Parts: sequence; structure tokens; C-alpha cells
Amino acid sequence: MKKLFLMLVCAGICMTAAYAEKPIQKDQLPNAAKEFIKKHFPKLQVSHVTMDKEKEATDTTYDVMFTTGEKAEFDKAGKWTEIDCGKMAVPESIVPKPILGYVKKHHPGQEIVKIERNKRKYDIDLNTGLELEFNANYDLTGADL
Repeated sequence: MKKLFLMLVCAGICMTAAYAEKPIQKDQLPNAAKEFIKKHFPKLQVSHVTMDKEKEATDTTYDVMFTTGEKAEFDKAGKWTEIDCGKMAVPESIVPKPILGYVKKHHPGQEIVKIERNKRKYDIDLNTGLELEFNANYDLTGADL
């Protein structure tokens, strides 16, 4: 029993040591992230920034929280991976035009409040709670309430 407990404690310590999140200054963000914020959120003030880095891996992400509650996540190169505006609309200039066009045509009056992307897909949340998934070619591949 003691050995099992000791193994669990050691495993927890190893997992914690392998992942580090630390606060950084806004000027420590990659240039692409700083330019993105300047272009798409010019009137918002940054509350705080954290850098998440996995030990022994090249995965680094940056999380930016604005004083008004909006959040943005960037990859190690400074490209956005997630924009979460809570109940407010994501700036249209961020949303790929085919996705924006689809939402305006099929869900008029609704707003995109969150968008996530990776190499394979885009996930968006509308202010009504509807979640839409698009592939890398901007084709709708799923919807969920």
C-alpha cells in the first residue's frame, strides 16, 4: 500500500514537472501575436499573459486575457489557435470568409463568439449555443447543440 501511494505521488510530481505555465509580459509574445492583438483588438487592454511550455517538447502556447474577459491563445509562432469572446462577437476580420458567409446565410442574426483552429479543422460556437465544425477546406462537417 505504501509503495502504491509513493508511486502515485511520484507520478503526480513528474506530470507537474513536465508542464510549466508562467506569467510573462505582453512584449514577450511572438511578434505575430502582438500584431494580431494590435490589428483585431486595438481598443482592448491586456490583463495578463501566460506561456505554457511542455518540458522536453516543442509545444509552447501563449494565453492572453483581456481586461474585458475575452481570451486569445497563440501557438509558439504567434498564430492564433483560439479566440473566445464570451458573449460578444469574435471580430469578423478573424473568421475565414467562407465560414463567415455560411453563418450569415444559414444562421442569420447569430454571432460567432468563439473560434478554434488547428491544421485539420475549425470549431466555432454561436451565441445561441450551437457549435459548428468545418474542415480545413471550410466545408461543414458537424453541428451540435
